Amino acid sequence: MSELTSLRGRRVFITGATGFLGAHLSRLLGNEGAEVHALRHRTVPSPAGGIIWHQGDLCDERGLRDILAGVSPEFVFHLAAYGARPGERDRDRMVATNIEASLHLWSALPQSVRRVVIAGTCREYAEADGPVAEDYPCNPRWSYVASKHAAVVLLSAFAREDRRSLVVLRPFGPYGPGDDTDRVLPFTIRRLIAGDPVPLSAGDQLCDFAFVDDHVRAFALAAVSKVPEPVAIYNIGSGDVISLRAMLETAADVIGGRARSRLQFGALPHRPGDSFAVCADISAARRDLGYQPTVPLRDGLERTVRWIRSLVRA
Repeated sequence: MSELTSLRGRRVFITGATGFLGAHLSRLLGNEGAEVHALRHRTVPSPAGGIIWHQGDLCDERGLRDILAGVSPEFVFHLAAYGARPGERDRDRMVATNIEASLHLWSALPQSVRRVVIAGTCREYAEADGPVAEDYPCNPRWSYVASKHAAVVLLSAFAREDRRSLVVLRPFGPYGPGDDTDRVLPFTIRRLIAGDPVPLSAGDQLCDFAFVDDHVRAFALAAVSKVPEPVAIYNIGSGDVISLRAMLETAADVIGGRARSRLQFGALPHRPGDSFAVCADISAARRDLGYQPTVPLRDGLERTVRWIRSLVRA
């Protein structure tokens, strides 16, 4: 029996449901029998995949309050964000979306909400030389990460003052089908499938990559698990350390042919602000949420490559 059966018939509300993690989470919750409501800024599509869409704006607190009052959800998942993609560099919009909108959402919560689960980011942590636990110091080094961390700090304080339950998850290296961004893994896979060379840095960064299904299962578990504190923060990843080079070489091996020979390590310098060890200690999530990564790296990469190839054939 699934540990998520308690979600059956429960109303949930999701922001960021059209994003990479949000879309996968919406499907998982629907498959587990939850009544899934999601916010969409643009025109609301016809109901699809069991999702009930609501047209609204996170920056419109009054409108958001009306939507949430009508839904009366038990669990709220807040994944909406701006600034993670390379082209998203408007600092004012980062503040409006990642900080102000998060505060509007909190102020609009109805009494029906039993727990709020929000997405932080692994980049909140200071530089490290290996896996970090949740008590490791934070030191955001660029504007997107700083805005996400500010939202975590503020909502954590509000939750304690308002006696509400808040769980913050910090994802480490989510990847898989549906990620159409220019993050290094999907970008590299697309180039290799096309037969193009891929200029890269030395690839000596230490990373933690976990398949998207494992990440969104963690979000669902965070809603229904008993946690020891009203405000709890958990790292979500694979718990395994791998170099970026080894990760990309494995992806090239999955693609086959001479793909590995087209990886040009050392052709580019490291970008300013690059972290050299972004790795998760996930022991707390294992202990409190019952979280356990289930998708081996090779399997996850094979599924990702198949998805990207299907886009090329289409």
